[in-house]
This record gives sequence, structure tokens and C-alpha cells, in this order.
Amino acid sequence: MNKLIVTNKSILCAAALLLVFCLRASAQQTTAPPAISVGGKTYLKQTIVRSESMLQNGAAKLNINSVSSISKTCKFDNAPDNAFTATLTITRLTDSITSGDQKFYFSSAGTANSQSKLSQALASMVGKVYSYAVDKKGAITSVIKNYPPSPADSVFSFAGLEQEQLFVGKTFPFVADIATLTTLETGKRWGDTTVTAKGRAIGEYWLEKNEGPQTVLAFIKTINDGGLNTQSTGTYTIDNATGVIVGREIKNITTGYLSFKGTPYISTRRSTITETCSLAE
Repeated sequence: MNKLIVTNKSILCAAALLLVFCLRASAQQTTAPPAISVGGKTYLKQTIVRSESMLQNGAAKLNINSVSSISKTCKFDNAPDNAFTATLTITRLTDSITSGDQKFYFSSAGTANSQSKLSQALASMVGKVYSYAVDKKGAITSVIKNYPPSPADSVFSFAGLEQEQLFVGKTFPFVADIATLTTLETGKRWGDTTVTAKGRAIGEYWLEKNEGPQTVLAFIKTINDGGLNTQSTGTYTIDNATGVIVGREIKNITTGYLSFKGTPYISTRRSTITETCSLAE
């Protein structure tokens, strides 16, 4: 009888252990990979661009230095299949340009100089609302609201500001595919090529860090855009909990040809981009 009781206890213990093991195994199998989690939130991105440019036509040279700051908010709303819509607004813009004894300053907090086409073009960018549909990996699936080309488009790069081309298939610039990034090996490199209407971009990427609360992605990129060629290096810092790109540090060297006041120039431009992104208050 005692032998039978011991055996029953052993069976009960074994059954209990098996149940615990099955529950743990089930929990491990159903654990979802990290995903972009931004629905219902609004983020503020602040970007500072510092640049030094030289335009040359024969013996004629023009040096242009600029410091620009742009603030954008992005409101994310959930959509089916873990996708979301992103509503982007430029909320503040300042720009300072120096060329010899010529100086230009613009702030969206003040009143644009009615006699300055550059001021008017920059002022027209502030407050515009853009909207995009984005899938669960961060790729733009449709452009919901955009604007036709305007005079501001042609002066954006001259003012030292970074021109963002957002189109279907491109990764939305506030987020990264964190589910894929967290599976990659630190230090292992991969590349891609993106073709645009004016040229192409060839990039090489690798993870500098892939642990703890953040992932750091480094890159080297060569961009051909019409008559301009850019060598770009930098890092993206990504929040692993949300997939939001919370910081960027980029250095660019651009060479090629530009037209200024109807005159063609050989152009050389060095710029640095510093960017932070956080929840809007």
C-alpha cells in the first residue's frame, strides 16, 4: 500500500512538472517579436543642420555658411494589421546664412520679410500638414496628403535644410523595423541600393549595439542625385520598446554642380546633422 501511495505521489509530481514545462514552452512560443509601437502618440523631432559650402566658377568663389533648425511633430494613429497613419507637421523653423558680408536670418516665430523670396518660401513650409499610411515594418504604403512642388522646394537645400523625399516604399523617417534589427548580429554588414528619378543611393549598414533599451545602427552611404554626389556616414539610435528613432548623427560631403542666380557653379558642401526625437509634451 505504501508503495502504491509513493507511486501516486510521483505521478502527481511528474504531471505537475509536465504542466509547468508545457506552460513555459507555450509562453515562449507565443512571445511576439518586438514591434513598432507608436499608435495614439505624438512625437517631436528636432533637427539641427550645420553646413559650409563653396561655389566656384573659374576665379569667382562664393562661400556660404549656414545653421538651420527645424522642429516637426508626428501624430500616430493605429490602423488594421498593426499598421498606422502618420500625420506630420513642421512646427518651427529657423535659418541663418552668412556669405561674405551678406547675412540672412529667418525665424518662423517672427514675421517673414515680405521683400525676401527666401523668407516667404521658408515661411510657407511651416504649419503644412502631411499624412502617410505606414505598415508594421515602417514602410510607407500610401501618401494620404501631400503638396505639389513649390518655390520652397528649390531653396530648401540652399538654406542648409535637409530635404526629405517621402514616397511609397520608403521607410518613414520617425521609425525603424525593430523586429528585423533585433535579430541581426552585431558588427555584421549588409547593403542595399535605392533607385530614384534623379539617381541612386548605395548604402552599407551594421549594428554597433543591439542590447538593452536601444539599438545603434551605423551606416556609410553614397548618393547620386542629378549633378550632386554625396558621401554620408552616421548612426541612428533606436528605442527598442517602440521602434522610434530617438537620435541621428550624420556627416555629409557633397560635390557636384549647382546653378545660383542662373550661373553654373562647382559646388562643395560639408554638413553635420544632429537630431533628437521624443514624446511631445
